[in-house]
Amino acid sequence: MESVKKKVENFTLFRKKCVLLSRIWHMVLVKMSVKMITKLYKLWKIHIVIPIDINFIGIYSS
Repeated sequence: MESVKKKVENFTLFRKKCVLLSRIWHMVLVKMSVKMITKLYKLWKIHIVIPIDINFIGIYSS
């Protein structure tokens, strides 16, 4: 009976560790994806929005 109790305790500890790890991993992933999105967005803004603005100015001025 004692061993079963021990196993259950170990299992609950293991589950707590897993939950904690998954939460940390989730936080890391969220932070990384936010950084990536902001980087991509800045790059996208530089590469796409500015040329479009120039094209619009060129079209309107002609």
